[in-house]
This record gives sequence, structure tokens and C-alpha cells, in this order.
Amino acid sequence: MRIFNAAAILAISALAFPALPTAAQDAGTVTVNVAGVSAELSTQLNIDPTKVPPSVSLPVADAAEACGVDAATLKAGASCTATKASPSLADAMRKDTTAGDGMAAPAK
Repeated sequence: MRIFNAAAILAISALAFPALPTAAQDAGTVTVNVAGVSAELSTQLNIDPTKVPPSVSLPVADAAEACGVDAATLKAGASCTATKASPSLADAMRKDTTAGDGMAAPAK
């Protein structure tokens, strides 16, 4: 009987208190225009400059770093222009360029 009661309490709790979003889920992504730093990124990543997409999606904090703005000024779904090839921007592009055809996935 106790197992049933515990299961019932958990089920009711799950319905009454839906999961709260974590900071990472709530943060979302920002579209970062990388045209101004594409040459630097292609050098850092040792890829052809034509393989650098015009923009990529980054978490808000990483986009703020790449765009040289305060993260509080960016919201998920926003866009900004990269002012430097930050480590997080280069890492994101590195992951994308090694995932398949040698091209970073453009922002959606």
C-alpha cells in the first residue's frame, strides 16, 4: 500500500507542479553574424574562408561574449554581430565543421 501511495503522490505532484525550466533551457540561443570575423575564424579553424557561414546560433552568454555586449541585453531569438572570434564562437564553429561536410551549420 505504501508503494502505491508514494507513486500516487509522485504522479499528482508531477501534474500539479510541472518541471521548471533550468537556466540553460531558459537561456535559448542568439543568431550571431560572423561576417566581420570570418577570416580570423577560418584561420583559427584552419578551414577555407568560404566554408565559414554568415551566422551561427550560440547560447546567450556565448553570443554576448562574441558580440562584446552584456548578456542581459540579449534575449533568446535575438541577433548580434560578432566583434571578435571568441573562444566559445570558435569552439561552436569547430564542432559544427567537424560534424559532417566541413561546413559550419548556418543559424536557423
